[in-house]
Amino acid sequence: MKTWPALGVIATLAFTLAAACSGGETAPARSPVATPLAGQRLAVPAVGGAPATGDEGSAPSSPVGSPLRPGDRLTVQGYGSVTAPVDTVILGFGLVLDPGFDPIGTPCPPDQLCPPPSSGDTASPPLTEEDLAPIITAVKEQHVAEDQIVVIGRYVASGAGIYITVRDIGQLDAIVNAATAAIFASNRVALLDHPSIAYVLSVEKCLAFHDQARDAALADARQRALYLVQGFDVAVGEVISVEEHSTSFPCSQYEPVFDDEIGFRLPVSSYLSGQPLEQSVISYVTVTFAIR
Repeated sequence: MKTWPALGVIATLAFTLAAACSGGETAPARSPVATPLAGQRLAVPAVGGAPATGDEGSAPSSPVGSPLRPGDRLTVQGYGSVTAPVDTVILGFGLVLDPGFDPIGTPCPPDQLCPPPSSGDTASPPLTEEDLAPIITAVKEQHVAEDQIVVIGRYVASGAGIYITVRDIGQLDAIVNAATAAIFASNRVALLDHPSIAYVLSVEKCLAFHDQARDAALADARQRALYLVQGFDVAVGEVISVEEHSTSFPCSQYEPVFDDEIGFRLPVSSYLSGQPLEQSVISYVTVTFAIR
């Protein structure tokens, strides 16, 4: 079992974006695409209701009804996503000193916090090895090796985090239940929040999925450009510029997962029994095409 410096419990919410495209309806009649004024980009609806591309995030003014002509430029956005199952997750349990614990042994009314120690020291005593041992023992009894358990923040009053690397996905519920039961049985510690879960990919897999998501976004951008030039006597030409706006966190966060300065590095979500164990890698691109 690894012990990390007293850093507190650090968790980052992970944010996953999804784009939805409606279908099954007849497209309304479209007005010809307007040629942008000099120094402006052509405004094109983005994916999933995002703002149109243009100066300051809004559509630039341009002559209504002007057709696309060879030599013009067309800027569109593309979206790509790859979702893959994971075979390793990390469960997290944030712990704090139980507000009902009285370090000087005075009975505490159930609706009030305990009084401070008689010494006048208002600082809470730190969580100790003795406090955490029953929880760690309960986890190890679920066939979890000691080197799969990391404790961050031991011996500090602000709390501690226990992180458990799980590769046998079928054991998740048993591990969560065992750890939670041990925490509830303690008269010293309490759960800070619901148990959390983080999905783990290797850096190599993450990079490969990112490449796939980017390729899908580029293909999506070209399809959008081809759709927008329909009805004009022009063709979509070569790519003039590409800008990627990746919405997934960097693959470098997977290695190392634990850091001496910031603690646990991966975004987490609340653990729900039976939830899909999948990780999504997303890429948005802005592509400018030459019109021929």
